[in-house]
Amino acid sequence: MRASHVRLVRLAQVLCLPALAGCTSAARPVAARYPQARPGDDAELTLQFSHAVAGAHVSINGHPVVMGAHTARIVVAGLPPGELAVMLAADGIEKAFTLELEPGQHVMVPIAAAPARDGPSPIVQALLGVTAYLLVRAVGALL
Repeated sequence: MRASHVRLVRLAQVLCLPALAGCTSAARPVAARYPQARPGDDAELTLQFSHAVAGAHVSINGHPVVMGAHTARIVVAGLPPGELAVMLAADGIEKAFTLELEPGQHVMVPIAAAPARDGPSPIVQALLGVTAYLLVRAVGALL
């Protein structure tokens, strides 16, 4: 293979592979710790979504604990006992609620979420298709 062909193949890898890798990211459980935790703060809050959500942001008592997560479960540990103000935003979901936690208490809050689309967005699919087509044509013209 000529050097120009090798460069073209490397260019295709640089352009296409990162885009494809970003399209297949899977939702993972998120474990977070309350930023103002003190020794003895051992209450825990679990937010359990019915379906994975993207771009989840959670703050407790005004302190951000999760930002931009792709997940179906968020567990926040190190919470102080007493009243907590929880704010959540993710994939079209906006919720704000208060909880009263006892020392050592573990609370699970179920949250309804719409099923996420599988795969990349239609725009990303179209761009990847056009890029692949152009690369195949360019390689074919050089051979």
